[in-house]
Amino acid sequence: MRRFLVWFLALWCTWPLPCALAFTERYTDYANGNDTTGDGLLESTAWKTPEKCLDAASAGWRCNAQWVDSTYTVVLSASMTITVAGSLDSPIVLQGYTTTVGDGGICIIDGNSAAANVLAITSTDHIFRDLELKGSTGDAVDMDA
Repeated sequence: MRRFLVWFLALWCTWPLPCALAFTERYTDYANGNDTTGDGLLESTAWKTPEKCLDAASAGWRCNAQWVDSTYTVVLSASMTITVAGSLDSPIVLQGYTTTVGDGGICIIDGNSAAANVLAITSTDHIFRDLELKGSTGDAVDMDA
């Protein structure tokens, strides 16, 4: 069942309607961002981790996770837990990119075998695009959390 839901999300993320929605843009940059002094408002003031963006998110946010190369793979020490809910017309989006938002670049988030899941989702209405989740000891995504 979980695998079906992950595939459903992957297919739904390519649906054109969610892409046409207006989002509040926020940025993360694992290479150059800073979770302490960054505010996520611009690429130049990006947070370091997608988790920081997701923790601060509200409905209608798009957390853009920049990935430069394998040197800057996001490595977690525990699962990222998403507790903030979006809504049907204002989902929360976590999207990878390399140089320009929406360029199709893939952000790699590595669980580093530190947790059973890379993402644990406890709320609703999220879209995940252009991400590779790896390094979990169980399912990459736990939607029953």
